[in-house]
Amino acid sequence: MGLTNISAFAKKLSMIFFGLFFLGFLALLAFAYLVTAAVSHSEWVPALVAVSV
Repeated sequence: MGLTNISAFAKKLSMIFFGLFFLGFLALLAFAYLVTAAVSHSEWVPALVAVSV
């Protein structure tokens, strides 16, 4: 087992983790966008604002 094999494996693993992290970040942005769209079109907003004040 040479050092080059370990570094190649580590590089491949880091790229996989980066891809998963990036996809998770995109999913989080999409979820936040959907929540914002749902809240902005909801009739609960005035009631929530009145309760929070």
